[in-house]
Amino acid sequence: MLVFTYMAMSKCKECGKSISTLAKTCPGCGAPNPTRTSSSKSKKESYRPKGLVQILAAIGLVVAILWTAKGLFQFGSAGYKQVTNQNKKEKNVTKILVNNFTCEGEVISSFRGDTGSSGLFIDEYTVFYDANQRIESLQVESNNYYARRFQFNNISTTSSSISFGEGSYKIGEGSDTVYVDGYQAKISLGTGTFSGKLTGTYDRAALVANYNGKCFGIDKIIAR
Repeated sequence: MLVFTYMAMSKCKECGKSISTLAKTCPGCGAPNPTRTSSSKSKKESYRPKGLVQILAAIGLVVAILWTAKGLFQFGSAGYKQVTNQNKKEKNVTKILVNNFTCEGEVISSFRGDTGSSGLFIDEYTVFYDANQRIESLQVESNNYYARRFQFNNISTTSSSISFGEGSYKIGEGSDTVYVDGYQAKISLGTGTFSGKLTGTYDRAALVANYNGKCFGIDKIIAR
């Protein structure tokens, strides 16, 4: 029985002679692997670096992260300046120390020859200190202001007392205006005694009001 084997034919990559694809050398020119040019070329053309997709994806991820960071954290020249300036401001801000205390007592007033009680007062004080922890101002909320202002900046302190007050000012409008010549008050840090005096005029008549009472919570006050 005869068996016929058919061999695939192709052209030599060097001389172009038709030869078997199984030939290891060209019988015409002797070129090695004479028929594998197209196969090798196609492999080269179809080759792509295995990590190219991963590299591109990583680059895209980094760009996205930086862009997001620019928005969230204000990176970039303008954002950097803004963040830097904000940090400088925060470093320059001094924390304000605040204390609170209460004073209670009675107001004795004199007006047009009549002297008597004008009621009880309850003053809620807030003490603000400067960067050197010295008292800078006092703010007060009271149920009986009796022509007193509610913020005092003229303050003097010793280790045993706090004195504060205001010069001339006016409260009200028109016929209800009270012209204050001055108000001075003093708190003893040892006993807590409160005393104050207001002088002025109301409806062209002299007005005098004296405050006497007791303060509580003054043990927290820093007096220098």
